[in-house]
Amino acid sequence: NTGVYDGHGGKGAAQFVRDHLPRVIVDDSDFPLELEKVVTRSFMETDAAFARSCTRETSLSSGTTALTAMIFGRSLLVANAGDCRAVLSRQGCAVEMSKDHRPCCTKERKRIEALGGFIDDDEYLNGLLGVTRAIGDWHLEGMKEMSERGGSQA
Repeated sequence: NTGVYDGHGGKGAAQFVRDHLPRVIVDDSDFPLELEKVVTRSFMETDAAFARSCTRETSLSSGTTALTAMIFGRSLLVANAGDCRAVLSRQGCAVEMSKDHRPCCTKERKRIEALGGFIDDDEYLNGLLGVTRAIGDWHLEGMKEMSERGGSQA
């Protein structure tokens, strides 16, 4: 299990995710049998835990993109939030292993607009951020569907 966490708006989110996400994944009751479900749930649980650990005065405006890669026998699972990208070299040819979550993607634009955010002419979320999914960034309207502070839905 390895990860890349590219923080923005401060280092709080990236450090929190580095310190918590791997443990949340392996402590999940469905690990390792239902990896896709586990990783999706773990990203969301880590996001909510980060929000709960923050106050408006500290790191709530901090965020991080995240990419994890896990190898189990002959299987590789890659998951990402944001624009961290995984590329596999297969016999010298690049194979994309992840898709960026960026404002230029029609699906992401529609999701953001449905949640009350906007993409500006320079293709930034609310004029501030070049990615549309991240852990943290609780100050950005439209990135997450809020059920309550400290809880988001994909």
